[in-house]
Amino acid sequence: MPFDIVGSTELRDSLLRIGYWVTDHGISGSGEFQSARKLLVRERPCVLRDFIGALIGEDQQLTGAAKVLLQSLASAATVLPIQGPPGYLDNLSKLNRAEKTLMAYRYTLTEWRKVCCKTYLDELVHQDLIDYIGSMKDAGLSRRTQDNRITTVKTFLMSVKKVCPLGLAIAVKDVRCSVKFVEKAVKAYTRTELAKLFAAADPEEWLLYHFFLATGARDEEVQTACYSDISDDGVYTVYVHPEWKFSPKDFECREVGVLPDYLLNAIRKRERISALIFPAKHGGRNHKMLRQLQALAVRAGLDPKSVGLHKFRKSFATFLHENGTSARTIQKRLGHSSLETTLAYLEAADVRSESSRATVNETFTPFAATNLSQESSIQ
Repeated sequence: MPFDIVGSTELRDSLLRIGYWVTDHGISGSGEFQSARKLLVRERPCVLRDFIGALIGEDQQLTGAAKVLLQSLASAATVLPIQGPPGYLDNLSKLNRAEKTLMAYRYTLTEWRKVCCKTYLDELVHQDLIDYIGSMKDAGLSRRTQDNRITTVKTFLMSVKKVCPLGLAIAVKDVRCSVKFVEKAVKAYTRTELAKLFAAADPEEWLLYHFFLATGARDEEVQTACYSDISDDGVYTVYVHPEWKFSPKDFECREVGVLPDYLLNAIRKRERISALIFPAKHGGRNHKMLRQLQALAVRAGLDPKSVGLHKFRKSFATFLHENGTSARTIQKRLGHSSLETTLAYLEAADVRSESSRATVNETFTPFAATNLSQESSIQ
């Protein structure tokens, strides 16, 4: 059945109205807010069966599933579902959290609820978080995933603690369930890997992943990249796109730079089905770019676990640096606030490569030649 999210302001006002009524008449007994008062004392709420029966009979637009749901709500063996937690994800959305982040929060909290099996906040104990970590380990999730998800749950609990300080028996700030992990260094693609990927790609994949490589853009930036983001002279800029629920990191638009001619021409020639350059089939955002890349890696004879969208970003920085672009320029194009972050993206050249050998010889041979000429003159 369709529904609207109830905001925190409406929830607060409703609780105030119930509180005023309870102050005058008491928590139990007949009268207004009976179902809500029963929920507060943990009793099954009363559902107006006659009202539901009339609604089912009169509303011709109700689906069969909706009628079954209403009938089940009217039975004595059920409880009336209510919204919760009050406005948490709604508030995150108002803070311009990325859609990808909201999806991850929603999924994590749902999974945690399945493991927790608790209904009320004051039933939570420290062991519930420990059990959640145990369930993630049993499921074979990585240490980083475990850390991210337990952090999400703790953030949620801290938020609830601020809004309703008496609602949690667990002292969230004292919970130390974080899983320690070692961050794996992400390497740039080798030229051989890129050659295999692009050779196995279809035209759409070829264009998509060349765009990742040539711009160093983040996943969401490519998802929401529009034709209007590319100027007439071929400069690509990352802009805010509220229509696609996207804001750049730190809310700063940035000029990435000129696109290579081959890429710019290919984009301008392609058929447009959306304002987005790389839309999904329905014209909206494509959230399956990583999955598509992994499938492409299999066709290219590469390990699907070895590829990633972020590796294009590191490759972008590394290749530009090898060709003489300054770290400061790369920092600006990547949108980093710190040069230290950019330097971590710049991968050192292979010490055994021919280019490394040539560079070493070119740098130090002149000093050796000077010493040899001096020895010759002494003799």
